[in-house]
Amino acid sequence: MKGTNTKRILLVIVLSLFVIASVIRMLTVLYQEPMAIETLLSSEDVIEETSMRTDVDIATSEASDKVLATELYEIPINDFPVYICGSVLVPGVYEISRGTYVYQLIEMAGGLNENAAVNHINQVYSLVEPISIYIPSEDDVQDNPDMTDTLLVRSDVDTYIWGSGEEPRDGGITEEPLPTKVNINTAGRDELMTLSGVGLVTADAIINYRDSIAPFTCIEDIMNVPGIKTARFEAIKQQITV
Repeated sequence: MKGTNTKRILLVIVLSLFVIASVIRMLTVLYQEPMAIETLLSSEDVIEETSMRTDVDIATSEASDKVLATELYEIPINDFPVYICGSVLVPGVYEISRGTYVYQLIEMAGGLNENAAVNHINQVYSLVEPISIYIPSEDDVQDNPDMTDTLLVRSDVDTYIWGSGEEPRDGGITEEPLPTKVNINTAGRDELMTLSGVGLVTADAIINYRDSIAPFTCIEDIMNVPGIKTARFEAIKQQITV
């Protein structure tokens, strides 16, 4: 009888231990599964966040590259003054950008007047520096037959735009030494013809005026000579004296 009871007790103990072990194992599995799910979700969040950060970084980098490219290639072009006179309606000083063409400057100055030597003006010449320009008239062309084939002649005070519109190989700007001022009361015909825009007819008119009417008391008196008005005077005033 004792042996039977002992066996029963041992069986109960074994079964109890088995049940306890099973319960512990189930609880362990149930506890670890949410952690695994949470870990999986956390990993996905990290991947998504990393992807979002990467996209933002790429967008920021591209924006920075665009700004840098804009700063490199958008070089500001400073304006500079030019003076235009002669056969234009509104002579004066105008602010232009580098590369402005002569025809654009002429438009700013009100356009050409009716006496402008249209066929002898290089209107597609590109202006790249502060300069003073004299637009010739038909009288200028007739008074200076030797200059009608000159594309661009520059003196110390002004620039003549002449010719067919072909670009000269040297850029069209010829530097000349600063001349001595011409005394309009004593200069002969040849010396007077060295003045900007003064040809044979105008030189003779200056001589006739001072000999027949009165000597010049100031350089402004030269505007009393027929054919010399404000625009022509502005072109030569730095070259003459009395």
